[in-house]
Amino acid sequence: MESRIPLPTDNIYKFYALFGLLLFVTAVAGVIVVNASTGETIHQLVKEYQEIGDDAVSKEDNILAKIIETRLENQAKNKKFFIQSLGVLLAVALILMFHGFIQWHKIIQPKQDELLVLQIERLKLEVEQLKSGNQP
Repeated sequence: MESRIPLPTDNIYKFYALFGLLLFVTAVAGVIVVNASTGETIHQLVKEYQEIGDDAVSKEDNILAKIIETRLENQAKNKKFFIQSLGVLLAVALILMFHGFIQWHKIIQPKQDELLVLQIERLKLEVEQLKSGNQP
């Protein structure tokens, strides 16, 4: 099966730049997903907690209330951990992306532009030689 998406393998800086961009988009999507899912879970837990009420009379209600409180605390801790992890991924993505784009722009692209200009000049000389009747 052939891939329809060509991968940038002609230079490493282009790969860095595009891979960093992919990581950046993925990390931003991850932040959105973590916030949405945590918010939804916390909303459901608060609804359950309110159904029990503050003045839980039975032992089962007290235990259930403590379990819900623990789950709420865990959700907050998990969200903090995931957001921090995604923040590190975002930082790595930005560093990789900017390093790749800057190096690509400053090192690789000028050489490719110069090569293109030289190829055009060579082709123009060949065309002139063909017009004048002198074969190369």
